[in-house]
Amino acid sequence: MGEIKRKSYYADVRIDFTSKIALGLEFFIAGDLIKTIIEPTFNEIITLAIIVAIRTIIGYTLSKESKELIDDLER
Repeated sequence: MGEIKRKSYYADVRIDFTSKIALGLEFFIAGDLIKTIIEPTFNEIITLAIIVAIRTIIGYTLSKESKELIDDLER
């Protein structure tokens, strides 16, 4: 019984943590967008595009993992 409770608690912490990381990534993307709009240079635009692509992939992966954890807990 204790093992199941521990796994459930661990999964809850992971779900909470991944959602906060994904939210933080969104803020970083917004900050980079604002910076690039204020001081646009070609190099910054290219860098922003690469950073946004990488952060979007990471955010998607974290979101997918979180949904899988939620589905596993509901079973």
